[in-house]
Amino acid sequence: MMPGQLCSFLCDYASVMAGSGASGLRIQKNIERMARHYGCRTLLELTPSTVKIQLYNTADNAQRAFRSEVVAHSGISFSKIRKLSSLSWDIADNLTDYGSALQRFQQIRNEKPLDGRIVRALASAANASFCELFGGDFISMLLVFAATYAGFFLKQSLIQRKVNTYMTFLISSFAAAIIASAAYVFSLGNTPDVALGTSVLFLVPGVPYLNSVCDMLTGHHQLGMGRMVEATILTACLSLGFCGAIVIMKIA
Repeated sequence: MMPGQLCSFLCDYASVMAGSGASGLRIQKNIERMARHYGCRTLLELTPSTVKIQLYNTADNAQRAFRSEVVAHSGISFSKIRKLSSLSWDIADNLTDYGSALQRFQQIRNEKPLDGRIVRALASAANASFCELFGGDFISMLLVFAATYAGFFLKQSLIQRKVNTYMTFLISSFAAAIIASAAYVFSLGNTPDVALGTSVLFLVPGVPYLNSVCDMLTGHHQLGMGRMVEATILTACLSLGFCGAIVIMKIA
């Protein structure tokens, strides 16, 4: 195999991993594992928007190839991360050749996400469970389920229409909080504060926050800081939407 081909494959691989929400450490280990199998070592540079890889020959330490790629943002997908990690081990253990590995990579890369209706239902049930966990009554849980389902549907629709991500979070949190505020407006249930407070939890960017800390602790400072800034802005946007709903509904 030509060094340029291997470098392109590794760069595309890292791009998809980063775009699926993998941590910098996991990407680095997977890339190094595959490069060692082909008698090479890599110098990997990750940022929130780009991936750069320099490929060196282990024997003489000579640079063989260089590639850069834009991160293929496709939304957080633990399924893709798991399958891509499994692929890296199969390559390292010599259980697949380069042609088969490339074919598997393309299949994983083009894998369709889980049906949006299933995701909405599961997210709504999870958020309703959070409401119960924080002391919400049955009426509050039903309101949170409805608010989350509507907010998540709006989020998916806006993303499909390529609406700015920050505006998507603001609008979705606003809509969810408006629906949950019915507990105050119509005096539904005994825990309206819990219903309102938990209605926007589905938008909290927990994975980016966790990954940003992991990235900064493992030396991927550019990627970690970028993810931290992104998560902070998203949190600010959902907070603005939430506060906007409280002001409009005149909730003290």
